[in-house]
Amino acid sequence: MKKTANLWRRMLVGIALMLTMCLALVGCGGGGGSAESKLVGYWELSGGTLEGEELDDEFIQMMKDWDAHMIIHFAEDGTCEVDMFGDVYDATWDAKAKTMEWEGESVEFKLDGDTMSIADGSDHIKFKKGDSTDLASIIEADRSNMTRSGTDSTTDSDVEPAMIPLDPVQTIADDEWITATVDAKYADEYGYVGLVISVRNNSNENVTLYSPTGMNYVDDVEHEAWFSCSLAPGETKTTELSYDGITSVDQLVNITLNLGLYYTESYDDICSYSTVVM
Repeated sequence: MKKTANLWRRMLVGIALMLTMCLALVGCGGGGGSAESKLVGYWELSGGTLEGEELDDEFIQMMKDWDAHMIIHFAEDGTCEVDMFGDVYDATWDAKAKTMEWEGESVEFKLDGDTMSIADGSDHIKFKKGDSTDLASIIEADRSNMTRSGTDSTTDSDVEPAMIPLDPVQTIADDEWITATVDAKYADEYGYVGLVISVRNNSNENVTLYSPTGMNYVDDVEHEAWFSCSLAPGETKTTELSYDGITSVDQLVNITLNLGLYYTESYDDICSYSTVVM
């Protein structure tokens, strides 16, 4: 069960970041027939690979069991809806160019028979046509939930970009496994707000530092933190942790940051770290 849970947290964070934060995805042409007629309808996540890991049927079913859906709806009028784990984004699409225009960026996709895919280097995710009635109901329910909770994705553009370096940086860990620091607080043009984190792998193992669910707080209020950083021995990376429900760097006060470390291949836990960022 631990392996399954760790695989879930790694894949969930990876897929979400892949779709929301990448700026240019590479695609190519599809098969014969009308691409537009093939694309119109509702598509749901069906598989793929991410960082060498397969998104198999068991994983896809686990996502559904947890009501974690990824759905793309191509409408005949050229509009598009992207439902990602309960957040619904509006986009447009072009069948001839095989692109989606989403939050100011052009995302390319490939149509191959009954499979639509989006790729970024060796990583790719695949979608298949699903039941229109069922998937439309999920999107409608997720939109309704967003409206009631005040988390409509259209408010992301209201976030004012900012970068506030920490001086000195805040140490998260400095041991035989990793050296990790919080370098800055940030808000970007896509609506993400959080922390800039630098990590160096001090060990001879492939390890992944991540943010566990339900264990991160901003000003004594729990906020889901999205973060996953995989490192080879001796590798150093600087990446970003983002929070749900935070819309300004001014809100980033009295942060209780809890992170976990696990072996990348086996998903077995190694240790955990905690720090407070004021």
